[in-house]
Amino acid sequence: MGRTTAFTFEVSLAEGANAARLRVTRGNAGAEDVVETQGVVRIYGPKDFDLLTRDERFLAAWLDRNSRLYHRDKNHTCVIMWSIGNESGYGTNAQACIDYLNKMDPHRLVHYEVVINSGGGIPREGRMLYIPGVQFRSGMYNTLELLDEYFADPNYEQPFFWCEFLHAMGNGPGSVKEHFDYIYANDSMMGGCAWEWCDHAIDAGFTADGRKMYHYGGDSGEVFHDSNFCCDGMVMPDRTPSNALREYKNACRPLYAAKGEQDGTFTFVNRLDFTNAADLLEIDYEIRDDGVVIGKGSLGAVSVKPHETVTVTVALPEIKGHGFIRFIYRQKVDTFAVKAGHELGFDQIELNAWQPKQLPAAKGEVRFEEKDNSIVIEGQRFRYVYDKLHGVFESLSVDGNALTAKPREYNIWRAPTDNDAHKLQPRWEACGYDRAFSRAYKTECSETPEGVTVVTELALTPLWIQRILTMKATFIVSGDGRITASIDVRKDPIMDILPRFGIRLFLRKDLEKVTYLGMGPYESYSDLHCGSYVGLFETSAEDSYVDYIRPQEHGNHYGVKKLSFPLGLEVWAEDKMEINVSSFDADTLEFAKHTDELKPNGFTNVRADYRVSGVGNGYVGVLRADAIWEKEIEFTLYIK
Repeated sequence: MGRTTAFTFEVSLAEGANAARLRVTRGNAGAEDVVETQGVVRIYGPKDFDLLTRDERFLAAWLDRNSRLYHRDKNHTCVIMWSIGNESGYGTNAQACIDYLNKMDPHRLVHYEVVINSGGGIPREGRMLYIPGVQFRSGMYNTLELLDEYFADPNYEQPFFWCEFLHAMGNGPGSVKEHFDYIYANDSMMGGCAWEWCDHAIDAGFTADGRKMYHYGGDSGEVFHDSNFCCDGMVMPDRTPSNALREYKNACRPLYAAKGEQDGTFTFVNRLDFTNAADLLEIDYEIRDDGVVIGKGSLGAVSVKPHETVTVTVALPEIKGHGFIRFIYRQKVDTFAVKAGHELGFDQIELNAWQPKQLPAAKGEVRFEEKDNSIVIEGQRFRYVYDKLHGVFESLSVDGNALTAKPREYNIWRAPTDNDAHKLQPRWEACGYDRAFSRAYKTECSETPEGVTVVTELALTPLWIQRILTMKATFIVSGDGRITASIDVRKDPIMDILPRFGIRLFLRKDLEKVTYLGMGPYESYSDLHCGSYVGLFETSAEDSYVDYIRPQEHGNHYGVKKLSFPLGLEVWAEDKMEINVSSFDADTLEFAKHTDELKPNGFTNVRADYRVSGVGNGYVGVLRADAIWEKEIEFTLYIK
């Protein structure tokens, strides 16, 4: 009974997230385990990756495992295909299992993902593997460009199944929406599987401040382990949904909405194969103006037949700022796993283009005093100190109250995510991104009609190797205390993509509660914001913390227009920015292995970025559109 209840709970979570397929087990998991954990590749080399499948001494073991799998599950109607496994190479033993399953059950499909062909005799067609007796092609983390090549080949004859296409380890995966869009756009795509459902870790109790703790590989004194590679699921070990599951859920929502040709009209596409949308769900909506909800309503049950499109009209109120409408899809009736009223997903649609607001003319007098290493800029209510050696503001004070706890910094580093660690982190460290600091070469200060203008030529450079960025920073301090910061950047073309670029402020701890206009309420990145929407949200450094089992970069918000703090402090962008408010700096997050090792640094750590590179998708990495490839950057923001 306990196992049945647990499985029902798992299915409820999965179906509540619009998941349609669970991969229960596979026939050659034992062979994959031996290859990956018992030294086959390390001892014999990659050319013998498929040693176990070519050695007939193991034939009986292969067939025994697949036979037991078949007889265990043959009467379960939910089984749609058999799989002899993944990642074990190809040879006579694998082929014998494929032939066995086709003979025993000719009505179901048979799957096998080879990964490496090292002499097993499989003919290649392009770069996609063909396996006799397997009715479709299968692959892991294939790039969209590789799949384009496959589908463009006029000789391709089999559909494609992504047996793993999303790597849900730590903060990620990115580009979930783009991958689902690709699946829906290609009739020959069968779909795929996210790796994987849940994190596997050992309950280690709670930290002193009540945060959940888990242990992973190496924490029990074992010599051989895979560190935290077991923490790669869309739900935590206690089945708490992660941001990855929210992203996945909304990427495969049953309806997709878009703006119609006429004002106030919207189209809905039903992506279900058999069900009329009206039989499954009802559509509510909310309208926001500069993030504030100004209208709500319901379309009820809208009839949209499978794979068809309908257009509806919504009476829109006057929009004075930046307007959005969000359609929310709610389950209409109870089912075995999902109750009526459950949110199945949403679409948010922009109603008008963002127009940067014209700033009012500044009032008040401003003066400056230049010293050898600093410039003191003062107005009626404020006093700012500018550091000429590093090209940053050393301190900001208003009405005698210090807002900053230490000097501002230029920032390109982030605490590596699990997806960063395997590929990007070594490249970033080779470029010195983790130890970069600013050095000013020339600073000029003058009174201008706008106020006091400071212009600095500087570089962002690591120790002992060439500079990363060459910059020209212009700061205009107006009489009302507003700082207009314009930063022109040229990146050394030999350097790798940047983790991020922006500024970092170290504010007083009591300024941690913020309001922002942008993507929320969950963390979001350029390639991970399908599950978020634009609104006016309140949060804090504490609430922004995302409790990944291994601490890493987290809590970012994408597409932010404005960030507000207590005491009237505001940061806003000329176009848009990405922001992060945290109790921890990047070094603390990077070097902590567990939650209990995190110690707040005593500041409200604020990052306002031009861009942050996407979190990526495991071995696929970050899609080019979501990484900072630019050789030149212009970034303007305002601080008041």
